[in-house]
Amino acid sequence: MQRVSSITLRVATLVLSIAAVGAAQVGLTGVPDQAPQTGSTTSSLCSTYDQGFEVDTSGWNIFGPGFDIARVPSGTNGVTSATGAWHGEANSGNTPAGNWGGYGGNCGCSSTGCAAAPFPVGGYRTSIDIYLDVGGGWTNDSRFDFSSAISDPAGNHRRDFIFNAAFVNAADNHPTWVGNGTNRFVIAASFNSPGFPQGGVAPIAVTTTGWYTFTHRFYDVGGGVLACEFSVINSAGVIVGQWVRSNPTDIIGSTVGSNRYGWLVDNALPFLAMDNARRVEGSQTGSLILSTASACPDDADPSPGYQVAVPVNMTLDGFAMGYAAFVQYSMSTLAYRPDLSSYAAGAFTAHISPIVQADDGRIELDGNTGFTSPGTAADALLATLVFDVNAPCSTGVPVFFEVGGAFPSELSYQGEPLDTALVDPTAFTLDDTPPTLMGCPSNMTVDADAGSCSGAVVTYTSPTALDDCDATPTVLCSPPSGSTFPVGTTPVICTATDDCGNSSMCSFNVTVTATNLVNVTVDLAGVSTPVTRCIHFVMSSCASFTDMPLSFVDHDSNPGTPVRATATITVPCGTFTSICAKDRQHTKWNTVGVTQTGATWTASSVLTLTGGDTDDDGDIDINDVTWFLGQFGDLAVAGGCPFNGTSRDADFSNNGAIGSEDYAFLVDGWLTSSGCACALTWGGERPGPHLQGSLQVSNPAQAAADLSGDGRVDADDVELFEVRNGLSGELSAAMRASSR
Repeated sequence: MQRVSSITLRVATLVLSIAAVGAAQVGLTGVPDQAPQTGSTTSSLCSTYDQGFEVDTSGWNIFGPGFDIARVPSGTNGVTSATGAWHGEANSGNTPAGNWGGYGGNCGCSSTGCAAAPFPVGGYRTSIDIYLDVGGGWTNDSRFDFSSAISDPAGNHRRDFIFNAAFVNAADNHPTWVGNGTNRFVIAASFNSPGFPQGGVAPIAVTTTGWYTFTHRFYDVGGGVLACEFSVINSAGVIVGQWVRSNPTDIIGSTVGSNRYGWLVDNALPFLAMDNARRVEGSQTGSLILSTASACPDDADPSPGYQVAVPVNMTLDGFAMGYAAFVQYSMSTLAYRPDLSSYAAGAFTAHISPIVQADDGRIELDGNTGFTSPGTAADALLATLVFDVNAPCSTGVPVFFEVGGAFPSELSYQGEPLDTALVDPTAFTLDDTPPTLMGCPSNMTVDADAGSCSGAVVTYTSPTALDDCDATPTVLCSPPSGSTFPVGTTPVICTATDDCGNSSMCSFNVTVTATNLVNVTVDLAGVSTPVTRCIHFVMSSCASFTDMPLSFVDHDSNPGTPVRATATITVPCGTFTSICAKDRQHTKWNTVGVTQTGATWTASSVLTLTGGDTDDDGDIDINDVTWFLGQFGDLAVAGGCPFNGTSRDADFSNNGAIGSEDYAFLVDGWLTSSGCACALTWGGERPGPHLQGSLQVSNPAQAAADLSGDGRVDADDVELFEVRNGLSGELSAAMRASSR
């Protein structure tokens, strides 16, 4: 099939020298001339160009109409962009061209006046992604040609290096053509255009639809002679076709300068999607990298014991044909586990042999066939080596590349080593045992701090930790000791962590009750016998009260002072100004102020409770005297805590029986009253005007006290009682005096 090109041809006869194993050796003629040029005459060196058409078409819009590429969103004509959300597109007859960011590596330069940059040390590579749709239904033998050209040292056009491609349908067969019987793109490489790839040297057939990277690598093949390596790479990074073209008259620095343009020289397809145009300077380099997940790797396998995984990764900025990695390890620290070790599923999948332990403490890995960078910034995994750990807590670098062995650890291309960095892991610690926590606090319950019901500042003793490898593991509790805990139950979690991040934890609950603590000191006036009494406390908020048994003891070894109880009581929380107290079975009320002292309330003075009240009304009158007369000589009656309200008792001295010593309390307190602002009534009687000096007999107890038989209990009955029992007569005298 003949085609006529509208492009002016410059003809030259070329002699090829082939450096690659298996590459074609052929002489080709015909190269397209440069495209029209416009632009600046000054620029700065620009070693890297990368255009994914995500923002604009910069670098592919500099040669004027007919040479600009169209920027289209992903999905246009059914094509998903190779990367990102946009790509470029060339229509039939449209021949986009760009200068890889600047002629000869001069950034932004698009004219010959600034294109005399020298050939880069280590060469350079240009590449572009092209979408090949095998099922596109194209006209048979629809062709496109793509060139990456070089200039001479003065910036003039020197030569084109051209991929020739054609869609060939399944019916178009020829005994010598590749891919017969299938729809395919046939691709070859040449110096000329237009091309006929089916008849080219060592053509390849692409039978799978997808994105393919078309790469030109320009380098010194030896003696200063320029060579170009053409590669077609699929989206998995596998080289599907490769050729090398060279002409002995292309002498770097003499007849050869640097890059010129990238050009879709012609295109007979209705549309052709293009993406990721790149230019990179410098020689190929790569790295073989040993690494662990962290400075303290986790257990790599549920097998018994502790295993450490050491990945072997590769970084590659171009192409390689093979790699060899010899890894040494400390046998005193590690034991190699071939059953758990493996090559990675990608990106470099072709291997000469399985992973083998070549010698004591030495492991060999290798791979072959063409492969290239996986196209990501991350290192690509080659293999994972797993070891049993024989010496926990060991530190250092027990795994490293062998450097001085019989064979080097390296990347290679066509039998020649590439510049290869061998990167050993940084020091790591082999420790997978969590610390042991000791002394975790038990659940605790505390009262809210004085002054509110919002919560309490709670302190506790944090647990301690021991670890096999870390002498000082960190212990942190949350919430920490000294925090304000709200009313209610809050869990506290304590975690011990060693240098390797292994951790263990314990927990306990802190419950803050809606209560406050009050420090009180209480005296029982006139009582010298140690005794336990139920005391009723009422705070100034009225709603906050409690009953608590207090133990009263001699506090100063002085027989003349009353027994005393010092205690901290618990009351419903609130804001208070005073506290009042009473032994409801025996005493009158006493009220003192309270102050806030830190987290507690404290009574401002001693609460002195004076006996003589048997009916819990806060005063001493005829009702209490009547009860004394009826109980005289009896044993004391228990009243419970809280007081049951009915067990009246006249044992004011708290010696266990009602006798003459209790008579003195009535004498001293006759017709006195007391009160508590929040306890105006407890037994039907009220203080103040309701004090009674005598009463009409209305029940058996009162009748028993009516010794005179006149139907009233009064001073006469008390006087008879005093005479019969040898008492002083002071009470009856006081009663008569109060009735005048």
